Amino acid sequence: MSKPPPRKRNKANSAASSNSARPVNPEDPASVTIDVSAVVVPELTEDEQRDRLAALY
Repeated sequence: MSKPPPRKRNKANSAASSNSARPVNPEDPASVTIDVSAVVVPELTEDEQRDRLAALY
């Protein structure tokens, strides 16, 4: 007998939990504020760019 697939858990993130303190206007759903964390992505070096382009061909 095989096992059932694992269930996905919905995990509340910090942005969702911090938004719960803000009032939501049910008459204007477009007024909802969404907090998004920023991520700094370093640029690729010339060697890394060349390697990735070479992998395409």
